[in-house]
Amino acid sequence: QAPVSDREQPAAQDPESYVTNIALAEKMCRDGKADECMPRAAFWAPITAQRFLDLQAMSGRDDYFSSDYTDAELAERLQAAGEHPALHMLVAFSGADEYLRPGLDTVAHTKRLTAACNAKRPGTAVALHLSACNHNLSEGGEEVNVFLQHVKDVLVE
Repeated sequence: QAPVSDREQPAAQDPESYVTNIALAEKMCRDGKADECMPRAAFWAPITAQRFLDLQAMSGRDDYFSSDYTDAELAERLQAAGEHPALHMLVAFSGADEYLRPGLDTVAHTKRLTAACNAKRPGTAVALHLSACNHNLSEGGEEVNVFLQHVKDVLVE
């Protein structure tokens, strides 16, 4: 649930600060300070330079869900989902997620993420688009129950 890029919204919202913070984190890592905290203004919570890059840099270790990846790049990052034959996955995307990049076609991106998860073994993942839900499902009304039913269905498979 909530497979949203950690990099796209900050890069779109304030490109100058984004580039500055990436450069600072890269310098800190080069200088042997990967485990030191970034300045408070760089992120909403305390974060080390390495963790910042993992989340915010293009192709960072945790940059899995970015919409600017090609289909092949998404498949490379997500195809491990199909490596275990007993694994079933629900790709639940919240269309009203507050962390989304402005203008993202969330329905199309949900389909792309699901296809990437199914790259090695079709049928591993199924898509669920929740148009009214936010990132943590604290908003979304009846769609939250739809999500819970889909989770139950996947677990029973």
